[in-house]
Amino acid sequence: MPKKKTTGLVLQGGGALGAFEYGVIRRLYEEPGFVPDVISGVSIGAVNAACLAGARGEPVQTLGTLWEALCLPTMPLLPPQVTRMAALFGNPSFFTMRLDYAALPFWTSFYDTDSLRPLLEKCIDFEKLNSRDNPIKLLLSATNIRTGQIETFDNRRDQITPDHILASGSLPPGFPMTPVNGVEYWDGGLFNNTPLQPVIEELDEGPDVRLYVVNLFPNQGKIPQNMMDVLGRMFAIQFSNKLIMDVNTATKVNVFTRLVDFIDAGLTEQAKKKLEKDPSLSDVKAMYAKLKSYKDIQNIVMIVNEEPEPVFGPFDFSRQSIESRIGWGYEAATHQLAKPRPARKPQAQPR
Repeated sequence: MPKKKTTGLVLQGGGALGAFEYGVIRRLYEEPGFVPDVISGVSIGAVNAACLAGARGEPVQTLGTLWEALCLPTMPLLPPQVTRMAALFGNPSFFTMRLDYAALPFWTSFYDTDSLRPLLEKCIDFEKLNSRDNPIKLLLSATNIRTGQIETFDNRRDQITPDHILASGSLPPGFPMTPVNGVEYWDGGLFNNTPLQPVIEELDEGPDVRLYVVNLFPNQGKIPQNMMDVLGRMFAIQFSNKLIMDVNTATKVNVFTRLVDFIDAGLTEQAKKKLEKDPSLSDVKAMYAKLKSYKDIQNIVMIVNEEPEPVFGPFDFSRQSIESRIGWGYEAATHQLAKPRPARKPQAQPR
């Protein structure tokens, strides 16, 4: 009998803000027996997720190796403001500036991401990642440029390669589109920066199910005072709003699920047979079966980066900023884990 999937982890995109996710993961892995059954990631969240699912060594240590490599060296003679902007000129372990200026009229990106491939190969054992024995199901999302639709790469169905990870993080116009099996992709965050639904569909149902969602862009913020503040707040609202809608939808689905359970428990055997055999009720039967398939997931743990981030925060790979975000993620996860788990509402019994 297959093991129940009871623990899910959702990792957003956000460039250098992904260090916050590493801090969260460090804290989660300190919980006794914590191993996610399903992880979904997009962009830098896809990089973190793949490192967890296919770590060449211990998962948290592997993520530490990744983020150590992504940190830019300290430049003590330069002011902090300049150091935080240094990645605009590239990050040798992630992306480099294009220098083929003769081809400038035909550019479709400002940077090249081939320098990330050796780091992925160093951190990720792709044979392990794609193995049927891997206890972690990995889901990476990317946007099909031609169709404009989100697609999900699945390590149970697809042979995940560095291309799949790069495709998930190919954010235009900075990064180039990435072909996978002859199809060009951009960053999955263009469509949905919080791949929540794929994890919900994979998890089993029950009181022990728990879904952890890391939100890199705080829902609440200050009123902007200048144009940089405007851009920063605009991006935060854009990236967080879809998450709010997804969580609200999941909450409503929970209500429908409990209602269907209540109705199902109250149906007589005669009514069930009629629903099964009457051809005029085929549409009703199909819809009823669909409603019964929805899952009641009540334990959704939101871990949010509440620290203020400037608009260029996703490009800030300075060591000080990366280490700060790791600490913030660890503390935010600690705070959420200290909260009591909500009591599961008892199922209503028909009269």
